[in-house]
Amino acid sequence: MTVIVAHVICVAISNVYPLALCGTGATCSTVNNHRAVCECPKGYYWSPFTECRPECYGDSDCPAGRPACFYGICKNTCDADLCEPNPCGTNAICIPGHDNTGRERPVCNCLPGHTGNPLTHCSRGECLSNSECPDNKACINYQCVNPCIGKCGSGAECEPKAHLSVCKCPRGTS
Repeated sequence: MTVIVAHVICVAISNVYPLALCGTGATCSTVNNHRAVCECPKGYYWSPFTECRPECYGDSDCPAGRPACFYGICKNTCDADLCEPNPCGTNAICIPGHDNTGRERPVCNCLPGHTGNPLTHCSRGECLSNSECPDNKACINYQCVNPCIGKCGSGAECEPKAHLSVCKCPRGTS
């Protein structure tokens, strides 16, 4: 309730006193003596009366002692855990790794038995092993699929059996 009242007061005071407005990205939490009390959101810095912004946008924005920019925060990669805060989606794990330029970065992977985009969300697959699939299907990439797809030579017939592809020549051929 107090947040709603504070917002209404902030809007009303900004209409009467335009100088009471908060800066870009900041929020007005309340009004004190006809002036907005402005705050930057968590993880944002600078002046809430002019502009709230992350500490960095890239590595070049960071000082020598903390030369790497991770999610808007300058960190020393020797001291920092690249996976804190966890940048991965649900059902995904984070491990420290490297990008294609050799820079250290967090790497997200779906948990075993899960598929999807590890940055946003991984879902449990249909199966973890062949025993969870019907006899004529195999567990491939956590999905129950026909094991014959792309397995037999040209002109051969395939029959899925016991989670495997059984290839045979058509009757009358060898």
